[in-house]
Amino acid sequence: MEGKKKYLYLETMRIFACFFMIFNHTNVRGFFLFSQSPLGSLQFWWYLWLSVFCKFAVPLFFMISGALLIPKENESLGDLYKNRVLRMVCTLLFFSAVFFVRDILRGKQTWDIGAFFLGVYEGSLVIPYWYLYTYIAFLITLPMIRAMAKNLEDKYYYYIFLLWFVFALIPVLQYALGKNLHVLNGNLNVGWLTTNIVLCPITGYFLQYRMKNAENAGGGKTVLLLWAANILTICLSCYMTYLRAVDMGQCNEAVSQEFHNTFAVLNAATIFLTVKYLYLKVEKKVPMWLNRAIASVGSATFGIYLMHILALDVFNQKLWDAFVDLHLSPMLSSFLVCLCTMAVCYVVTVLLKRIPLIRKLL
Repeated sequence: MEGKKKYLYLETMRIFACFFMIFNHTNVRGFFLFSQSPLGSLQFWWYLWLSVFCKFAVPLFFMISGALLIPKENESLGDLYKNRVLRMVCTLLFFSAVFFVRDILRGKQTWDIGAFFLGVYEGSLVIPYWYLYTYIAFLITLPMIRAMAKNLEDKYYYYIFLLWFVFALIPVLQYALGKNLHVLNGNLNVGWLTTNIVLCPITGYFLQYRMKNAENAGGGKTVLLLWAANILTICLSCYMTYLRAVDMGQCNEAVSQEFHNTFAVLNAATIFLTVKYLYLKVEKKVPMWLNRAIASVGSATFGIYLMHILALDVFNQKLWDAFVDLHLSPMLSSFLVCLCTMAVCYVVTVLLKRIPLIRKLL
């Protein structure tokens, strides 16, 4: 426990990201609740703000992975594939099979092994498992990402962050000023550098080890400045979502999310530094039982991610309706559903970890 104590803020980040990852999948009973409110109403803006805010979850998970895995420079390519890539592939196959069997029992699928492997290959069996595919891509390219992250001078980190911001802002300006009448040539693209599997891990590594005053998360002023920029960019994403809904005359899911992820990396970096800064400020006052609880729940977040869709399918609507019937607000009801989902999946994960073969996957 003492050896892990300095990293408990990373476990805290995992828990926070896991909660909002679940919220992202609550559809019209949470994440997409803003579409059920009058366009431009105060309720619409509040629900939309939360919907955009929650998009930090995946970038933050990759930042945590970068902070933990990039420093492991002595890991051989063979060990990387044996201990990490193979584990992720087996996890993908096993839990995809669980969903495949569920669909068979529901009469939505037949016992067709070819359909199963084709679904896994295409990634169409469990849509939220896109993260596993992306994470496997990150692991495969990890040796190169390590080399780049460790050899970059600090000024080039800032240059990368600037490039990300500029190329994130361009689509916003194109739509806001000209409704995409004129768009930048697609060949002028730095997407290879600003994807989740490159930008987010090296950002996590930078925030953890390389930024000025990294040992105390850059200090309180840095955190406050980041929050100012973060709130502004979230509000900008909200406005762009509103503007697009007005232009399209509708607020369906495909239309609404075009700008949700635009500045999610900044949001994730802000939360990374905030959690680290606050935890390091109070770590000596945190009781041991709470440290143990954080470590336990944090270590179960991967299992929670793998199973939360099953849990939401079972009781999302029923629980949400029950909370609303108690005269709780719709958004509070959604948050309570997310907490219940986390709790159930945490218990199941802890129990599954008692099974030797499954424990290696979780």
